[in-house]
Amino acid sequence: MSEAYGIAGSEATRGELRGTRGNSEAEENPLYPLAQQVLAGDLTLEQALTQATSLTELDEESVQEAGALAEAIADQSPPLAYMLVLLAEAAAGRAGTPYLIGQLAGVRGSMLLRLGQAEDAVAAFTTSLQALRAARDRRAEGVVVGNLGSAYMQLGQVEKAIGYYEQALQISREIKDRRGEGNILGNLGSAYFQLGQVEQAIGCYEQALQIAGKTGDRRTQGVTLTRLGDAYRKLGEIEQAIEAYEQALAQLDDVQPAQRASVSLRLGLALRQAGEWSRALRQQEQTYDLFRRAEDFQGQADAFMELGYIYQVLNNYTEAWLHYLDAYRLYQRAGDRVGMASASEALGTLEYYVRQLPRAVRDLDDAVNLYREAGMDEKATHVGKTLVEARQALAEWASASASE
Repeated sequence: MSEAYGIAGSEATRGELRGTRGNSEAEENPLYPLAQQVLAGDLTLEQALTQATSLTELDEESVQEAGALAEAIADQSPPLAYMLVLLAEAAAGRAGTPYLIGQLAGVRGSMLLRLGQAEDAVAAFTTSLQALRAARDRRAEGVVVGNLGSAYMQLGQVEKAIGYYEQALQISREIKDRRGEGNILGNLGSAYFQLGQVEQAIGCYEQALQIAGKTGDRRTQGVTLTRLGDAYRKLGEIEQAIEAYEQALAQLDDVQPAQRASVSLRLGLALRQAGEWSRALRQQEQTYDLFRRAEDFQGQADAFMELGYIYQVLNNYTEAWLHYLDAYRLYQRAGDRVGMASASEALGTLEYYVRQLPRAVRDLDDAVNLYREAGMDEKATHVGKTLVEARQALAEWASASASE
């Protein structure tokens, strides 16, 4: 959970833009139409940057408003928001203070991180950090240091990320920012989890959960409980994982179906691992319904794959086959070639088991080809062995039928 960087200054919290007007008024900012013209192709970025630096009506407050507007629209229109903050940075070179320039660099870093451009985000956050440290803004510094940790996590440099998270944790405790402390502890736990240090991850999650409970942040409690469930599952402590996932769902009762569906899927998996097949079946039916409401085809397919497996274990092969087939179609609709391969493998393996040999050969062959297309040669080789057996069985069946 990387934290949004607040352009409004050290007293701003996430989503608060101190000293800015409403979006409808802020859109009158002269930088806003420039950003729109670049995206429409009416201006090049170079032309727009030149105009931004020459707008005499822009003062520091107007530049700050442009940066705040960029943050406000970042989720709805990422390209427009990013263009706006670039223009604001250019204008700040003439009309702003070094502190404002540093703030804007932090906003740009957050947007780059959202876009998956972690290396560029690191550069932006580093620029921001220099200005914030010079201004002795410890709260904003802590946010940017934490975001640097998230950028390094995205780059796969987990130990370096931990170093930044620990710095951010120290700052949040120093300034008594409990919410920030909880967010960083959650991120630190995820970093330890990725390194395989699961017990240490659990310790961080439990501290984060305690803080979220005291601040009344139900969403963070739900997310942290989900991570805690993942950690317990990793350790094989399935009953504790089930309890954590159930508590997570209770905390996330008012969020979007897609987020609840993700937790529901995990809970169903844990119930299956515990051998509670009937409960697992009911849970994954709920998972499918949540993904359906979210219009998430890939999630629906994942739920159907789980349902197919459960039905297969319960010896209801017809229902298993139908769910695997629906999963294949949904993966196809989602454009998930690896998912299609997995569903084809499940279909072919089941068909081979129940001696539907022509279908088994067809679906296993499809799975092998899809895995190879995805560069998963080891998986293709594994499925290929079952395909060879299915072909041999089909040939023997055809030979026996011909001799009758």
